Amino acid sequence: MKAWPTALLRSVPMLRTRSASLAPQKGDKATMVVVVAMSGGVDSSVAAKLLAEQDYDLSAVFMRNWDTRDESGSDHGCEWKKDWEDVQRVCRMLDIPCKLVDLSREYWNRVFEPALAMWEDGDTPNPDIWCNREVKFGALIDNLTEKDAWLATGHYADKSWARPSLSPSNLFAYDKIPTRPQLRRPADRTKDQTYYLSAIPETSLARALFPLAPYKKTEVREMAQKWNLPTASREESMGLCFVGEKRKFDDFILYPAQTRSHR
Repeated sequence: MKAWPTALLRSVPMLRTRSASLAPQKGDKATMVVVVAMSGGVDSSVAAKLLAEQDYDLSAVFMRNWDTRDESGSDHGCEWKKDWEDVQRVCRMLDIPCKLVDLSREYWNRVFEPALAMWEDGDTPNPDIWCNREVKFGALIDNLTEKDAWLATGHYADKSWARPSLSPSNLFAYDKIPTRPQLRRPADRTKDQTYYLSAIPETSLARALFPLAPYKKTEVREMAQKWNLPTASREESMGLCFVGEKRKFDDFILYPAQTRSHR
């Protein structure tokens, strides 16, 4: 069979991709239920503000992923409480409801224990990838009251919707082929977090929104300051949540294993 002329293929309306960082695929914005996952940091705070200006049916959720009582038997001095307070302050300012969801058991079973087993075997795990796959875009999405809700985060990532490449075999049925979500790199390549999102399920990616996709980190910080968000001057958080920023990893990993046994 003779090949189809390239010009003919190009003449067919394709609409192959479109940005989905701030635009759900269907329905009126006022009817779209969006839940923004907030951490208490500047990125998720700005993401919430951007969404609040879009007139969605918007609420916020804060994930508690690590229970310090597993280590010390007390919540005294726990950093998650400060994070939760900051989330509530931002949400009061934006006039959106927020709630805390305790996913510490899911994090322990799906992220921490597998990572610990790999460390003990001399391997190198990646808990951040597992956390996004198993907890934020796994257990958290399963926890959403509205089963068709969109989940927005402060990640530096983007998303598009695409059909497969146009070819003679699908030319006349192209508009009937369902689009699929594709993870894409954000505008700020130095803050690109797509690697850490690369393992999330396609069904979860389909429901994800990344409001910070078109912005640089410097712009995000400037917007937070312009809007006087309570988290505008907060420093970036680094490290694993179960290790913390004030502790050395060597000290943590040498901590007696029996004291880390789950309740």
